[in-house]
Amino acid sequence: MYSIGNFKKFSILVFLFSFFSCQSNGQGATKINGLSFVASPQKIDSKEIEVMTSVNANYAAIMPFAFMQNLNSSAIHFDHPKQWWGEKSDGASETIRMCHEKGMRIMLKPQIWIGHGEFTGFIEMKTDEDWQKFETNYSQFILKFAKVAEKEKVDIYCIGTELGRFVKERPTYWKNLIAEVRKVYSGKLTYAENWDCYDKPKFLKDLDYVGVDAYFPLSDEQNPSIDEIRKGWQSHISSMDKCFKETGKPILFTECGYRSVDYAASKPWEFDHKDAGVNEELQVRLTQAMFELWDKDWMAGGFIWKWFPFHERAGGPTDTQFTPQNKLAEKTIAEFFKK
Repeated sequence: MYSIGNFKKFSILVFLFSFFSCQSNGQGATKINGLSFVASPQKIDSKEIEVMTSVNANYAAIMPFAFMQNLNSSAIHFDHPKQWWGEKSDGASETIRMCHEKGMRIMLKPQIWIGHGEFTGFIEMKTDEDWQKFETNYSQFILKFAKVAEKEKVDIYCIGTELGRFVKERPTYWKNLIAEVRKVYSGKLTYAENWDCYDKPKFLKDLDYVGVDAYFPLSDEQNPSIDEIRKGWQSHISSMDKCFKETGKPILFTECGYRSVDYAASKPWEFDHKDAGVNEELQVRLTQAMFELWDKDWMAGGFIWKWFPFHERAGGPTDTQFTPQNKLAEKTIAEFFKK
């Protein structure tokens, strides 16, 4: 027979389990220590996933792509036979399954690439009719991968990346899109917006995380100290804290990272110092200072930009791009993620 005392103990255990489960989903000790895994041109095997687990990552962002001809094109092409293996739905699904087999969790983050590398934030249709065609095509793209996310039991689904003008001009569409996605996908939702306007979308309260592509400018110095970098973070920390209080949603760095080059703290999203040299140590300091934000109550964690398959050929001491692979920053990340 079940006594009152046992019932009370059971109730307390259920409460504690629920409390800590909620805490691990955004604001507690269990953080998202993720890597942005670049889609592979050809099929990969589980060895590429093992390299990610060797640096103690617990999440991978899998990023299938669609393509647009230009900023004003209403057509969106995805799952095209000429696309890379990892950019299509079948390749993304297989990559997700390999990650799950190695104990990694997933954010599925479908993105758009525009001809000549145009910035997606400037997508804008010329007529309402074109907007409606574009919205229909974008919904097909996002709902297709939402179904993949549900089938593969993905933890987080990202409904868009750096689409500022689209978000601003068509707010009703986005509210409706979120509702449609939730009909087919039962996990957590986010939207990845650029560092300078992540708090602007009107639908943030409809999501589970506020997604930030965290390329915040921190210092104009060629080789700033970690104290200078920390100082550069202060205004951005205040803004994110304010956003969290207004929305009630944890902040997730949907992309974060730095190039291993001089002036990497100045405009982390681009490189305009042609005479700048390799600077692995600055990449390390920037990464260390960024990880200090993981202690914030509102910080869910983030995804390092970016991690390539075929690790032995990626990065290295002469590389000036974002990847930390085969650089000093790789050890920094592995040590932090291990904590």
